[in-house]
Amino acid sequence: MILIFVIYDSFVKPFEVCFYSDERRDPYMQASAIVSSIVFSFDIIFNFRTAFYKKGVLVTDSKAIIKNYWENNFKWDIIVLITDFLTLAIIEDGIWHLKLLSIIRFKKLLDLMVRTEDFLNLSRAASAGLKLFKLWGTIVLVAHWIACFFYMIAFLQPEDVITWLEKKELNEASIPERYIAAIYWSILTMTTVGYGDIAPVSIYERLYAVLAMIMASAVFGYSMNTVATVIKEISYEKDQRKFALLRDLEC
Repeated sequence: MILIFVIYDSFVKPFEVCFYSDERRDPYMQASAIVSSIVFSFDIIFNFRTAFYKKGVLVTDSKAIIKNYWENNFKWDIIVLITDFLTLAIIEDGIWHLKLLSIIRFKKLLDLMVRTEDFLNLSRAASAGLKLFKLWGTIVLVAHWIACFFYMIAFLQPEDVITWLEKKELNEASIPERYIAAIYWSILTMTTVGYGDIAPVSIYERLYAVLAMIMASAVFGYSMNTVATVIKEISYEKDQRKFALLRDLEC
């Protein structure tokens, strides 16, 4: 259950903040935020009683569990939870955008996947498949974040500033149309293609485009490293099967 809410916070909340700023009092959004805040409040409590692995050994001592959570993830969890309650109580522009801190919970998603992998004790091939899935998910999520922020920067510009939305005549377009345009630019930027049909116009958009390209470079490096690791693990498992087959034939 917590996995669903972590995915919601990492993917849906940035979309709500950036694309539904004018509908922030929507009852559905308020209700989902309340449920999410309650779930993560209980999650903090449960984490003080959840065992963890240390150097391959499951630690179940209560004091060690509390110390580990307090020193590692508690500060981030409590910061995001406080912003959740603040944005529920105060629906102003400055406070509303604090909801973007929910992307910090992406780290919790990665931790959950690591715990799942440890619990299932997967083979090398299955572990490699999981790494590819995590890589794909990370790329999609980063592209989504870049698209959301690209739109938000244009949306928050003063009326007298020309933005990419105005240049492409998307100010009156539907939210799906604006999102597709933003994610299109995001993916083109991350893949260094950049056809130029959608491009940053204002100084703030160009500055953001520079940051987006730097982030995309980091994701590209991470992707190459992960793919190389996956290929190595798959090749190792194939070699082991071949060696086992040869030993059986010799016997």
